[in-house]
Amino acid sequence: MKFAADNTDMDMSSSTVIEDITVTCPKSTVAYFYFDFRNEREHVDIMVRSIIWQLSRRSPSPYSALHRLYETLGNGTIQPQHAHLQGILKDLLSDLGQKYMIIDGLDECRKTDWKLLIEFIHSLHHPTKNALHLLFTSQLFEEFQKAFKDVTFIELGSAVSTGDIRSFVGSEVLRVGNWASSDEYAQDVTEQIVQKSNGMFRMAACLLLELHKCHWEDNWVKTLTTLPADLFGIYDHFLTWAKDTLPSVFIQAIFRWLLFSARQVTTDELADAIAFPLDNPAFDFSDPAKSIYHPNRHQGNSGIFKLLEGLIMIKKVNNAWSRLSFCDWDKLSIALTHSSVKDYLLSSQFHQKFGSFIDLTKGVSHKFITQTCVRYLLLFADATHSMTKETLPHYPMSLYAAEYWFYHLQLCDNWDQETLLPSTMHLLEDGSSQYAALYQLRPLPWYMIHVWDEPISPAICMCSEIGYTAGVQSLLTKHSTSVNQADKDGWTALHRALSKGRLDIAQLLIECSTFVDQANKDGWITLHYALSKDHLDIAQLLIECSTSINQADKHGWTTLHLASSKGHLNIVQLLMKHSASVNQADKDGWTALHLASSGGHLNIAQLLIECSASVNQADKDGWTALHLASREGHLDIVQLLIECSASIKQAEKHGWTALHHASSGGHLNIVQLLIEHSASVNQVDKHGRTALHRASSRGHLDIAQLLTEHSASVNQADKHGWTALHLASREGHLDIVQLLIKHNASVVQADRDGRTALHLASRKGHLNIAQLLIEHSTSVDQADRYGRTVQHLALKEGHLDTVQLLIKCNASVVQADRDGGTVLN
Repeated sequence: MKFAADNTDMDMSSSTVIEDITVTCPKSTVAYFYFDFRNEREHVDIMVRSIIWQLSRRSPSPYSALHRLYETLGNGTIQPQHAHLQGILKDLLSDLGQKYMIIDGLDECRKTDWKLLIEFIHSLHHPTKNALHLLFTSQLFEEFQKAFKDVTFIELGSAVSTGDIRSFVGSEVLRVGNWASSDEYAQDVTEQIVQKSNGMFRMAACLLLELHKCHWEDNWVKTLTTLPADLFGIYDHFLTWAKDTLPSVFIQAIFRWLLFSARQVTTDELADAIAFPLDNPAFDFSDPAKSIYHPNRHQGNSGIFKLLEGLIMIKKVNNAWSRLSFCDWDKLSIALTHSSVKDYLLSSQFHQKFGSFIDLTKGVSHKFITQTCVRYLLLFADATHSMTKETLPHYPMSLYAAEYWFYHLQLCDNWDQETLLPSTMHLLEDGSSQYAALYQLRPLPWYMIHVWDEPISPAICMCSEIGYTAGVQSLLTKHSTSVNQADKDGWTALHRALSKGRLDIAQLLIECSTFVDQANKDGWITLHYALSKDHLDIAQLLIECSTSINQADKHGWTTLHLASSKGHLNIVQLLMKHSASVNQADKDGWTALHLASSGGHLNIAQLLIECSASVNQADKDGWTALHLASREGHLDIVQLLIECSASIKQAEKHGWTALHHASSGGHLNIVQLLIEHSASVNQVDKHGRTALHRASSRGHLDIAQLLTEHSASVNQADKHGWTALHLASREGHLDIVQLLIKHNASVVQADRDGRTALHLASRKGHLNIAQLLIEHSTSVDQADRYGRTVQHLALKEGHLDTVQLLIKCNASVVQADRDGGTVLN
């Protein structure tokens, strides 16, 4: 593990390292990632996904680990969490031989992710055979120096990067297209830029920009002499030139957006966002007459971005947002050129020189963006502006404004939020065209799609869901909004507030006499939502308001079911105190005790039993709480249920007892406990299988051993005639086959198709098991009901090693099946 640090760009140095590795070690695996603060590449999660994808491609079984994770997470219906990704990465690294990882620019990672990033890097350090070779780069920030104090440290001075800079500048000078590109000057100009840049790629890039503006050699000499030697000085130079050409109010607006937007914006969006007469002294966002939108300015605004070259950059959008966006027009993103530009714009140097007319403070900037978004959405109050699926491309800023206006409003101070309230309430007028536009433009949760023809949800529901307390208060007190309005799905404002955990809004709505028992289309009342989020104080408040504790949703779940399944003990205690029905069953026959037992919530199960929950109540499939606890491996709950007289031998509709479930699940301690309490080890299910069948099939050696020690019948056959030996042989569990043979399992016992354990093992290609069975005198020529011998089955499945073993053991190669087929033909 090595930590390379300098105060310049490191992309080129890292690229050189990667190139050297791939040339020197062509068979090794190389994964790399560079952080970029300008887009989604500033997130640790994106880094981990990228590295996993690269490593998966080089894995001995390409992408198989990802495929398994995909299936585990509901075939893509559940997003993988960081822990899932870490597990996949660990598996991939253990499967690969020589491997290298380069992580470039830690300092450009989003600062709130730094702790997670540091933990991630430390997790990669395992001093084992074929250990990972890791190089990461960063500027010298204290957090990284402290976190990696024991890591080999390499400081990259200017001398290290000079060669790379010379190569980069030399190729760029030839593309300038003026006098500097000629053979006479190109080499000298390249050297001048290399010397002036002093080992900084970023400085070299800025000098190349200036070279484009110098049409004569004399201009260049003068420029090179007068330009500052530091980046902030160069940025001062760029900005001074821009403000002499462009009104400072537009420069201010552009940088406010680029510094504080909630996500990366496109050139179309930003050009549209500043399509207002910002330079008019009378301009006022709160007055429509003084903040007229000029769509014709859009084209011109796109052109002014060129004037800020060196500070901002435009490139093709390539991120998750663009792929999921509703609109499909070609997009160009706009961003600051480098993290150092952001540092500069927020520095005291910038503030001292330009702060008197360009205010980039956080609060003021968020207020400006909020005003822009709200004013833009209020365009649709005017009949000349119509928002439909067809007109959406004519309003590039509309999607951003609808999704993020409240994000920026929350980041304003209290005074500014109060000042903006009249405008936001105008936007939130029920029945208005502007509110309809806002509602339709906001993407549906989890899906970046928009619905244009569905009923519009009441504004009070939207405000309650997003957490706009002042908006809810204003709607109720000043706009006479009905507190009990419901949307198309039957959700009221209280439902929405509680589903998102907005406790202050919920309290406000309850104080305004909202109906607490109004159910939505899923049958959930507000108490269901309060309990699902473990909001005890709100639950108490709702109960005090006489909410129905035992009201069930469309699946038959009461609030007690919900709290028991979630493990919320304090809420279960509250519900029991208010006489919740402890044995009420849902549509599948599950009681609260079923849910608590399945989820492993011992304290809740204990409380429910103390409140007279029936321990033997079965669901519609015959499952009791003991079946569920045994299946899931919750020993403490199994113990509790047995102590409370749960029936150990009670079978569900498939004939499985608790012992079957525990044996199948591999829960040795539970199997032991059940046997100690007289569970029948030979009780069969509807398929004729005992607990030993289940344990042998799943490969649970310790359980199979315990069952045989307690007189489990090793030769008991199921409805197919399969014994435990048949199942263990078919599934390839050699250790269990050895155990069963040791306990006198019959190696020649055939199933109803005439097949022995050797038939099943050979068909599956389990060579070691076939060898063991033959050593214990099983017949190699025994035919099944179709006349097929072990050799027929092994050969049909392509297991040549098994066929060779059988021939070696004198199996007949001429024995024919009932169709006349032999191994030879």
